[in-house]
Amino acid sequence: MKIRKGFVSNSSSSSFVVYVEKYDIVDGQRICIDQLSNNELKLLDEFGFKYHERCITLSGDELTLEVNCNQDEVILFLVKNNIPFKASVHYGHKNIFYKRDSDIVIYAENFGKQIEMYGIDYIKKQIMTYKRELKPYIEVNKEEYIKSTEEFLEN
Repeated sequence: MKIRKGFVSNSSSSSFVVYVEKYDIVDGQRICIDQLSNNELKLLDEFGFKYHERCITLSGDELTLEVNCNQDEVILFLVKNNIPFKASVHYGHKNIFYKRDSDIVIYAENFGKQIEMYGIDYIKKQIMTYKRELKPYIEVNKEEYIKSTEEFLEN
């Protein structure tokens, strides 16, 4: 018999990562290429993001948030506030990326995970329903994303 400890939900979960400082190697030196402002840190704290302890890496410190529903509200909050992030959403078969000052939000689908969960017939049905080609990612205009998500959340 298996016993599950912790939160159990029937809805999908989403995980968000926001880098407090973003580093890169330039001419052999590790330099900070982006950093959140104190105001952005305050906004993230008020929204529920928490520091995540981890090994020292090239990326630096990060804030994380996990939600069990309403991921669109989190994405909208981050994009509207021009806060760069990466997210794993809907059972991990979509990843969403946004870079500071970017005009696009990138959605990358992992069709393998969808096939694993739902079967190949599900993917074929999705292609027929939406009459789209399978693409590893799509770019959504930032302003269009904000407008359509606000309309969606209002209804």
